[in-house]
Amino acid sequence: MFYDLIYQMIITVFGSNLSEIVEVLQMSSSSIAGINVSGVWTFINNIYTYVMLPIGYSIMILYFLNELMDITTSERFSTLNLAKLLFKLVFIKIFMDNALWFLEQFMAIGTALVNSVFRFNSLNNTTTGDTVNSMMLGDINIPPQVSTLLETIKDEIVVEPKLLQLGETLFKPIGISLGYIIGLLIPWAISWMTYFSMNLIAWQRFFEIYLRISVAPIAIADMWNGMNSGGYRYMKAFFAVCLQGVVILMILIIGNQLTSSVGIGVSSLKSWGSDILKLSIIKLIQVSLLMKSLNFSREVLGV
Repeated sequence: MFYDLIYQMIITVFGSNLSEIVEVLQMSSSSIAGINVSGVWTFINNIYTYVMLPIGYSIMILYFLNELMDITTSERFSTLNLAKLLFKLVFIKIFMDNALWFLEQFMAIGTALVNSVFRFNSLNNTTTGDTVNSMMLGDINIPPQVSTLLETIKDEIVVEPKLLQLGETLFKPIGISLGYIIGLLIPWAISWMTYFSMNLIAWQRFFEIYLRISVAPIAIADMWNGMNSGGYRYMKAFFAVCLQGVVILMILIIGNQLTSSVGIGVSSLKSWGSDILKLSIIKLIQVSLLMKSLNFSREVLGV
């Protein structure tokens, strides 16, 4: 009983669940995590084309008229400035007509980066030990030191003759086994927190990408000031959300590698407690960085 409980807790702590989260990060306009979202994409596409794009055109014309009024009523009015203004109008119109394609390409780039990092991690995964629950590319592994721990705990199981007829087994000494369980509670709880956080953020990224696409024409209509315009900043912010996927994956891979490298003390509860503290700190750092993943990707792009 105690061995099975400790075993399952260790699997939770050392399991990376990378394949599961990658399925969510590998989103496209037709599917995510094996779910067909083509209907949702059609809805977003219709909102973009028939609702937001006409509004964007109207805003674009308002910006144009405002710029035209500034030019014609100022001392800098010239044929050249008027030609530049008309060129901007044509450029913004063409860009708005094709903005959906650019947004889809940004989304595809984000997915391609996730695939590349995940594939590279799989090809260079040097973790050894007994594979417990191979998910796609063997994400959940028991490091050698943890295998040693499990064998040590398993050796403490003895069969009491008086209870043999009942088919029951007891631990010896039971106090040490309880100590292992109590010590694992903290990293086990934090591991579940990490699992919940990564799924929450990954699915939130999916919602945000679709929402940003649907209202993009309104923001893109403001591209009159070049790189300082609201439309340009909006495109960079959208790409930052797409880039967030690979940031999430990197956080999980680095954290899992560190977790697998932690030596689990089997000689005493003191060394066990020290290793549990290390595991807890690594898991908490993962949760903290996952919460900051979007801000990090935005900082990379200078948004």
